[in-house]
Amino acid sequence: MTQQKSLIWYHLLIVLIVSIWGTTYVSTSILLHGGIDRQGEGLAPLQIYTLRSIIAYAGLLIACHRQLLAKSVRDELLFIVLGLTGGTVYYLCENTAVIYTDVSNVSLIVASIPVATMLLSAAIYKTRLRLTMILGSLIALSGIACVIFADGAKLSGGIDSFWGDLLAFGAVISWSIYSLILPKLFDKYSTLFITRKVFFYGMLSAVTALCLNDLPLFPIETLSKPIVLGNLLYLGLIASLFCFWAFNIGMARIGIVTTNNYGYLTPVVTFISAIIVLGDDFTAIGAIGVVITLAGLYLAQYSKSPTT
Repeated sequence: MTQQKSLIWYHLLIVLIVSIWGTTYVSTSILLHGGIDRQGEGLAPLQIYTLRSIIAYAGLLIACHRQLLAKSVRDELLFIVLGLTGGTVYYLCENTAVIYTDVSNVSLIVASIPVATMLLSAAIYKTRLRLTMILGSLIALSGIACVIFADGAKLSGGIDSFWGDLLAFGAVISWSIYSLILPKLFDKYSTLFITRKVFFYGMLSAVTALCLNDLPLFPIETLSKPIVLGNLLYLGLIASLFCFWAFNIGMARIGIVTTNNYGYLTPVVTFISAIIVLGDDFTAIGAIGVVITLAGLYLAQYSKSPTT
C-alpha cells in the first residue's frame, strides 16, 4: 500500500510534465512568428530546437559534470542513439512534416505514440497487453481527433501530404525507439547523467544540421525581443531540462507504457492553452474531445499495465 502511494507521486509528476509539454506548442508558435501578434520575424524550427537544446545542456552540465563519458563504448553508442531518436530526428521529422501536410495530420499521427510504444514494448519486452489498455488507447485517440478537428480542420491528401504523413510516422517511431532503449541504462547511470548525455548528442547533431542549412545560430535581432527570449528560456530550462529529467525518472519508476500513455493529455493541454494565450476559439466538439480523451486515458491506466 505504501509503495502504491509513493508511485502516485510519479504519476502526478508525469501529468505535470505532459501538461508543460502541451503548452510548448503555444510557445513554439510564438517563437515561429516572433510574438503573440504573429507580425514579427520569428525563428526557424531547427533554430528553436538547437537553441533550447543548448540552454538545456548548459544547465545539465552545471548540475552534473563529474563524469563526462559513459562506462563503455556500447553505452556511449546507446546515448548517441537516444540523442538522435529522442531529440534531433524526432523534432526534425515533426517540424518538417508540417511543411508538406496539415498540422491536423501531424497532430493526430504523433498522438499515436503511446499506441506505437505499447505495441513495440509488447513485441520486444513481451509486455502484457490488457483489453482495457487497448480500448482506452483507442478511445483516447478518438477524443484527440475531436480536439484536433474542432476548428474545422480536415485531413489533407496528395503526394505532398503522403510524404508529410510519412515524416510524422517517423517521429512516432523515433520517440518509441527512445522510450524502449532508455530503460537499458537506468541501472547503470543516474537520470541526471542520462538526460545530460541525451541532450549533448541531440545538441551536437542539431548544430550540425543548422550549419548544413546555412542558418544563423544566434539571430540577435530576433533574440533581443523579451517575449522571444522568455519563451526560449521556458522551452530550454523548463520544457527540456526539467521535463526530460523528470520524465526519465518517471519512466524508470512506473514503466514505458504507463508513462507514454499520459501523452494523450498533450493535445488536451494544447487546446486549452491555445484558447487562453493565443485567443483560439472555444468549441463544443473540442470540449467533448477533452472529456473523451480523459475517459480513455483513465481506462488505459486503470488496466494497471506492468512495468518493464
